[in-house]
Amino acid sequence: VPIRVAAVVVLLFALSAVVGKGDNAGGHAAHFGGMVVGAAYVFTQSYWDQWLYRFNHTRHQRRMVQQVSLKDEVERILEKVHKAGLHSLNGKEKAILRKATEEEQRRNRK
Repeated sequence: VPIRVAAVVVLLFALSAVVGKGDNAGGHAAHFGGMVVGAAYVFTQSYWDQWLYRFNHTRHQRRMVQQVSLKDEVERILEKVHKAGLHSLNGKEKAILRKATEEEQRRNRK
């Protein structure tokens, strides 16, 4: 017999209200609380999924832009090394190369 989930929830809620007045009222209240939290989870799941997707997607996009920017900077620095030698680099450029090396090593470990 097909039945809507909402009808089952309402039926269980009514049953909990009637049965919950006995000797084990605390146990019934705990199960009722679990039912409410479960229902809230089910009904808001799509909202949270969308929010998490947007958050993770934005963070991923930002990381990709940073990687491309770092890659372009490394290419520029390596071109400078090719033309003028390693001694031509300043401290900031050396730090950028160190950072790029560390990130590449971290990616290769995974």
